[in-house]
Amino acid sequence: MKEKNKETYEFSKLKKFLSIVKYIMQDSLYTLAKLSSESFLQSFSKFIPNKVEILSSIQVINNYNSVEFTSEEIGDDVLFTLFSVDVIENKTTKKFDYNINIKD
Repeated sequence: MKEKNKETYEFSKLKKFLSIVKYIMQDSLYTLAKLSSESFLQSFSKFIPNKVEILSSIQVINNYNSVEFTSEEIGDDVLFTLFSVDVIENKTTKKFDYNINIKD
């Protein structure tokens, strides 16, 4: 590490070792990025329906890989949604607002 002569460093075992470590780190980072992006794509694609049927303004049927989920609510929970936004009319201003219920 304290080699001052560049020519000696170019032929040393230390340079070869540091080059191997650099290539291993590059390969590890590439593999990690590739695997995590593929995993993200697979998990995100589960929420993309194959077919969407709009029956009315309040009833939508999303068809996923041989399993059918509807946009009906059960209690306060919406089935199979990443997030939910409600458009509501403000009675005092007669304008539309949005409501986002974030539950822990």
